[in-house]
Amino acid sequence: LHPRVAVLLGLNNRWHKWLYLCRMLSVLPEYYFGIPVLWKIFWLSVSDETGWVSLRAGGKESRLLVEMILAAIWCAVCGYIAFFSMDCLMMRWLIKYTPMASIVRLCSASFVYFVGTNFILQYSGSTAHLSILLPAWIFIALALGSIYLAIHERAHIKRQGAHPMRVCGTASFLTMCSLLALLHIQRCSPGN
Repeated sequence: LHPRVAVLLGLNNRWHKWLYLCRMLSVLPEYYFGIPVLWKIFWLSVSDETGWVSLRAGGKESRLLVEMILAAIWCAVCGYIAFFSMDCLMMRWLIKYTPMASIVRLCSASFVYFVGTNFILQYSGSTAHLSILLPAWIFIALALGSIYLAIHERAHIKRQGAHPMRVCGTASFLTMCSLLALLHIQRCSPGN
């Protein structure tokens, strides 16, 4: 529960839990928007026998299920990048400002991120059409990755620079392989 930079700066222990909680607010959009996606994946996977027959035949439901699983992965990637972005910002702000000012800034940045994520998901139409959920989360991850790189380069912090980008690269590779396999299965299935 102790942010490393707060311990290194010798801040009073009473600030540690508040800094930790405010930094954790950065993953609130992923919980808020990701849990319904996981529920939909669960209900699709436990649907009646006709749903499984369609999934095995490479029908539209299989494509939707794969896209929703990949959207959940990208949602987790967004949470990972958002957490490390807030961690980087928290380090910079604790060096320059008081702990209370840093807490206010962390809460404000998390609120802006939540509103931005909500706007992108609503504006893209992914709440009405689940097939748009994957591109929306990829766009959010792209925006967060760009912000993280800009913050990270300006802060000259080398502690955790490559980790979020490795996660993003792994998710990109997994998405590409899954979509290519799905495309191959759909092309090879009889009737196409």
